[in-house]
Amino acid sequence: MSAMSDTAATSVVCNGLQRATVTAGDILPGLLESAVRLRIMELKELDEMVYRAVWRAWVDEGAIDASGLWNESILFVGGKGETAIAFNAMAKAVAALAFVPGGVRVFNQWYEAKRP
Repeated sequence: MSAMSDTAATSVVCNGLQRATVTAGDILPGLLESAVRLRIMELKELDEMVYRAVWRAWVDEGAIDASGLWNESILFVGGKGETAIAFNAMAKAVAALAFVPGGVRVFNQWYEAKRP
């Protein structure tokens, strides 16, 4: 199977046969769900004082990135790690917002968490 390239859509080739066209929008929801669930577990393991500091930092990081990187770097491969930085900021922000009463919905996936 071929790896994803720097284009927005990539044909998946297996054994010389083109199988499907895959875009970042096709795989992003599944990747984000996994990353958010891991970040939620990470926040649940923290003691209360550390949790508050990390929660605030993650929300702030997500707000800063949403204004710049989120709009293109997540869907299109950016340079020098921009995609990874933007994706991780988004996952952290969504995980933090999952602890807000009522949770948060992203890509038709509902995230809601409570402190232990």
